[in-house]
Amino acid sequence: MRPAADVGFRQVVQQQKARDQLQKSQLQQQLHQSVSDTAKVPMSRNPQASERLDRAEQSQQDRDRANDKALLDREERAQDLLQATREAAPRHD
Repeated sequence: MRPAADVGFRQVVQQQKARDQLQKSQLQQQLHQSVSDTAKVPMSRNPQASERLDRAEQSQQDRDRANDKALLDREERAQDLLQATREAAPRHD
């Protein structure tokens, strides 16, 4: 396999991996939201418990967003590196 083709293949694989990880993260976030919504029902009469659950839910969402952003930032850096590698690779036409 030519170096440029190898870099292109790795780029496609890396992009798919990032998409898969983001999709998994979104599914986990939906599950967390569902569990949280279910947990709120019996606590609806207790404002303190409801408040704690809301804060915990907000913290989880903040962590999820930070993890998603970190993944996207890593993917962007990896794409930049692959592009630089592709541009620097000797051409064998």
